[in-house]
Amino acid sequence: MMDWIAEQGMKGDLKVAGKKYGLVLDVGGYHKNVITFAPSLLITKAEIDLALNLLDQLFTQAKTR
Repeated sequence: MMDWIAEQGMKGDLKVAGKKYGLVLDVGGYHKNVITFAPSLLITKAEIDLALNLLDQLFTQAKTR
């Protein structure tokens, strides 16, 4: 399932406020159940909020899949 979520994030068709975005996720762990976040040290609160919104969209899509 996590591979599917990572692939969907890379497509770049997640929408927020009418703009399309993608989300690069690093999936790891023995059972592929770990997501590693590696943002820039200069990340803004707005960028964090955007990433959480995109991640929420991906999880919602995965739940209805």
